[in-house]
Amino acid sequence: MTNKPRTSQAAGFLDTNLREMMDQAVAQCPIGVALLDTQMRHLRLNAMMCRILGLGSEAGGLNVRLTDLISTPETEACVACARVGGADRRAGRVAGHLPAARPEAGSRG
Repeated sequence: MTNKPRTSQAAGFLDTNLREMMDQAVAQCPIGVALLDTQMRHLRLNAMMCRILGLGSEAGGLNVRLTDLISTPETEACVACARVGGADRRAGRVAGHLPAARPEAGSRG
């Protein structure tokens, strides 16, 4: 096995295949799925999510924020939580992660 750098053609092929696999996974998922950008705008919605949001098609929700479609305290809290989690991931932290407790000396954890 060689460690040759990927050519741009190979990288494009992999990107295309990954995008196609992601599209198929989202489309075939039986639960509502929405992929969002860092500004919380919809990049991709499956049919179930369109039904949940009352959209006739995916096109009606693309580049639209969830809170522009449904503005409730719950959706606002969901978006706020996602923003905090995104900031944590960009800073290299895992949101909500607590270090494992260490057993005290002499205890049988």
